[in-house]
Amino acid sequence: MVEKYNYFFDLYLRSCRAAYDPEHPYDNLEKCIRLCGNLKEQLIGMVDLIAEMGEFTREAADEEIKKIIGMFSSIDICHAYVTEGEVMVFVEKGEI
Repeated sequence: MVEKYNYFFDLYLRSCRAAYDPEHPYDNLEKCIRLCGNLKEQLIGMVDLIAEMGEFTREAADEEIKKIIGMFSSIDICHAYVTEGEVMVFVEKGEI
């Protein structure tokens, strides 16, 4: 089961990174942010299930969840996040 989880972790991370187009960053920001959030939640659910089945200790599961939260951050992947229904974008200093 852990092998399948690792497969999906890599697949989902590639999918999130592929959803962001740095050439046209504003075209699909909401979709990219939603994808990051949805896939992050799915992976956390997988980790919880694996822990309940005894293949991860609770401590190992908690560490893996921290890793998921960091790696699937929409801020890191697409430089934006949603708050109160608005997309907030981080812009490099030279881009303004």
